[in-house]
Amino acid sequence: IELGEIEAALKSFPEVNNALVQLCKDAKGTERLCAYLVTPTPLASNPPSTNPPSTERITNFLSKLLPNYMIPTLFVFLDKFPININGKIDKKLLPQPQVESVKTDIGQIEPRNFEEELLLRVWKKILRVENITIFDNYFYLGGDSIKAIQMVSLLARENYVVEVREIFQNPTIADLSRYIRPAKILAEQTPVSGVVPLTPIQEWFFTHHRTSRHHFNQAQLILSSEPMNPDALKKALIAVQNHHDALRMTYKITEQMVIQENQDITFPVDFEFVDLTNVDLANTINPLNVLDKITNDVQSNINLSTGPLMKSRLIRMPDGDRLLLVLHHLIVDGVSWRILAEDIHTAYSQIKAGESVKLPAKTHSFKAWAEKINQFALDSTLGLKLNEEIDYWQQVENYKIPALPFISGDSGTQIHIAANSGTEIKTASNGRVYQRDTKTLNIT
Repeated sequence: IELGEIEAALKSFPEVNNALVQLCKDAKGTERLCAYLVTPTPLASNPPSTNPPSTERITNFLSKLLPNYMIPTLFVFLDKFPININGKIDKKLLPQPQVESVKTDIGQIEPRNFEEELLLRVWKKILRVENITIFDNYFYLGGDSIKAIQMVSLLARENYVVEVREIFQNPTIADLSRYIRPAKILAEQTPVSGVVPLTPIQEWFFTHHRTSRHHFNQAQLILSSEPMNPDALKKALIAVQNHHDALRMTYKITEQMVIQENQDITFPVDFEFVDLTNVDLANTINPLNVLDKITNDVQSNINLSTGPLMKSRLIRMPDGDRLLLVLHHLIVDGVSWRILAEDIHTAYSQIKAGESVKLPAKTHSFKAWAEKINQFALDSTLGLKLNEEIDYWQQVENYKIPALPFISGDSGTQIHIAANSGTEIKTASNGRVYQRDTKTLNIT
């Protein structure tokens, strides 16, 4: 999302003199787009009011210029922006927006059918908002693209299907309920084992990462709000590893090939309980060094050939329990982490309550996905169609993008943005040249 584009749209509204948009966190920690607006006439309310009557007119105006997900859900009206000594807006002095419930004057607000009831339950869980009606706007409630992906995943666990695109185009429960439908194909629920073909990105990994292959990891360190039961946690991790087949992958690596194999459910879980409550951390130069050593040891001991590629440690410290999860990137990604964390929490809660573990139905296995990709790649009919596009993409790749010209500022600094997206800065005073990637370049 380009915040500048939203600000430009807001400034084109007749009753707005100036606008600033930034991400704000509400009381529940959810990030939402907040618009700070300076109006032509002084405001009567003090402190600044949030969601005044004109908010609806502004959002209606923006809806004609921007997609729903780029429309701010919080508004703060000001007489003027606070300015720092450099003449810029002092964002630290901007007031926190007061989050209010989104109300509707439409009579029917309760779910009218099963689909609306299901969506309402999912929205409350994903958005962490209780007072939702079937006509409330998903984006006004703090929804975004990441939460939409979570919603799709949660609905899939209920064996229902909806696309992110459909959520964006139908941002109320009343409208979206017409598009959710039962999943037509229920994935195989039995454990998967055996040889699994490599996907193209996995082949790329083994081709280009010939050193440190074992340590291409992702990790999470979770601080628990209460002491955890080590035995219950281990049982939960066993249940989750048995449920998610890809967590049991190993890789036999030779000079000629890499064989990916899904181990069966007898594959062990790598879990340890580390109690540091009796360690004198007060006399340690930096208590976090003890934690760092444990995490580094776990990270460095992952072995692709023997596995397991998921390692876990429950670390008990004087200030609370921490759950360390380390997984090789071959078996986890950003979206997978959310599902994994939720399933561990579900299994752990069920075991602590004395219940049997019941996790949501499996989706299609990684093995099935990898086999379909390979079939897709070998499809001769499709191959002919893809070959027809080669010339076009080669032209795109070979297109020569001219470099932008030098720009001289008042300070004598010249900025040159090259075609390779690198940025060169030369100061007139000493002629020194600094190379900076555009992602790390800040110009004030």
